[in-house]
Amino acid sequence: MNSALSACEKAVFVALAAGVSGAAVQQHVPQETAAPIVIIGDLEAEPLGGKGNTDRDIGLSITTIDQAEQRKPALALMDQVNSVLDQATLTEAGWIFHLWLESESAVLLGDGKTYEGLQRYRVMATR
Repeated sequence: MNSALSACEKAVFVALAAGVSGAAVQQHVPQETAAPIVIIGDLEAEPLGGKGNTDRDIGLSITTIDQAEQRKPALALMDQVNSVLDQATLTEAGWIFHLWLESESAVLLGDGKTYEGLQRYRVMATR
C-alpha cells in the first residue's frame, strides 16, 4: 500500500511534468541543474479522523528557481505551477488529492539574478 505522501508526490510530479513548459520538474535536484527549475519540496501530513482512517491533510511546498534580469519570468513560471495545481483533483494509487493554494512568495536572492518562488498548497488526501 502506498503512503499518502509518496502517492501525493508522484501525482504532483506527473501533473507538473505534463503541465509546465520551459522548466525541469525535479523531486531531487542534481547539483549542476540549470534554471529554470520546479522542485517538489516538503510534504507534511496530519491524519484526519480516528483509528483506521487513512485520510490525510497534507502540506505541500513547491519551489521555483529562475535566473533573469527581472522578476516577470519567475512569476510566469509560478503562474504555470499554479494553473496546474490550484483547485486540481489528482489521483494516484487509489488516493484522491484535492489541492488549493495557501500562499506564495517570490524573492530575489543575494546574487542579484536568481529568483526563488515558494508556493504552499493544502492537499486533502482521501481513499
